[in-house]
Amino acid sequence: MKTNVFFKAVVMVVVVMASVMSANAGNPTNYVKNDEMNG
Repeated sequence: MKTNVFFKAVVMVVVVMASVMSANAGNPTNYVKNDEMNG
């Protein structure tokens, strides 16, 4: 049961990360800012 909850949590994190990545890709200004921050 615990593994199932943990798996759901991991899936949620992956979905959130994917949505953030797509949002950055869709917004050039944010993408440039992130690129400068990362060097």
